Amino acid sequence: VLMEVMPVSAQAVYWDFECHTYDHSWLDQLTDNEIRWQYEQVNAAFIAHGYPAPKHTAYPGGRLDKKGRVKAITAEYRLSGRVVWGQMSTYPITDWYELKAAQLKSNTKIGTIKGWIDQCISTNALLIILTHDVTEHPTSWGTTPTILAQAVDYAVEKQNAGLLWITTIEEAYNYWSTATEGKATCVFTFD
Repeated sequence: VLMEVMPVSAQAVYWDFECHTYDHSWLDQLTDNEIRWQYEQVNAAFIAHGYPAPKHTAYPGGRLDKKGRVKAITAEYRLSGRVVWGQMSTYPITDWYELKAAQLKSNTKIGTIKGWIDQCISTNALLIILTHDVTEHPTSWGTTPTILAQAVDYAVEKQNAGLLWITTIEEAYNYWSTATEGKATCVFTFD
């Protein structure tokens, strides 16, 4: 079913599964132990299904607290945490627990998407494009199959031209956490 929705070019893109918390609670509204419980439940669910525990997370609502408590506890369980603002991160990434991302929504214009990707290329940045549901009538956080196809096709076009690397968050982390320079990198994530 996924391949029926995705553009043909996306069939050559790599996939992995990471974490968005157990029940989508906003972590900044939880106690320290409740935040730990969220990550422990996700880890247990992954392991119960034969998968390794995730290494990366996306904060529900992109929400963090001002004291850094959510990031500090996340660091006990994950290598990175993604928010929902700021569009992209540039070299060097100094805070892996506040990775920036661009939101792909049903009203996002293709010109905007191309602008994100072109800026990523021109600045050798890490661009994470996030969305939620993908359907003809998405929620306010989701997008349509047509818009997603346009975004992926444009990114793949740039990758085929040798200008962009489309990868998973795990592979992006492996490169960027030890890199000596930026590299135009794009990751598509689905919350």
